[in-house]
Amino acid sequence: LNNIATALAEELHPSMSKLNAALRAGKYKPELLQELIGGSPEEAFEKFRADAKEKAAASRSALEAGALEARAAVLELHASCRASVETARRYRERILPKAEAAASVVDRAWRLGEASLLELLDARRTLLDTRRSALSSLVEATGQAARLETLLDELRLAHPFVTACHPEKARSVSRRALLATPKGSPL
Repeated sequence: LNNIATALAEELHPSMSKLNAALRAGKYKPELLQELIGGSPEEAFEKFRADAKEKAAASRSALEAGALEARAAVLELHASCRASVETARRYRERILPKAEAAASVVDRAWRLGEASLLELLDARRTLLDTRRSALSSLVEATGQAARLETLLDELRLAHPFVTACHPEKARSVSRRALLATPKGSPL
């Protein structure tokens, strides 16, 4: 085991072979260690500590930048999701009922002979287009919610430490919750 450790130490740091040879020959001197590490052990320790602090600061900066990037992505996707949900809600609450009412009025007028067949067909085509747009907006809202949920799950999997240490923050955002009608809404 000592031979393996010695071989690894020599491979990782070539100057260790000089120190090992001196140790084996019984000719170890503190000056040899100082020569190999480039100063006193205290200086080497301070240099090592400064390097460790620098690496920790760089890692912390990279982690903070990654966290800011992830937060921006989540916020952007959340805003997009909310906008899609609002569009779908607007179609369901305002636009679609008005289109249905207009088509009903034209249908009644055609039955009474007050509107032409062309007007009836145009009203029905408009209603169908409006229904298609309403369904498209609902599909878009559902897709945005699914993308947001997937992104949050990926972030949770990428940082299991957060989930393990803060289970209350690890709740999943469901599509149903995003698409739910807020309290105080007329629905």
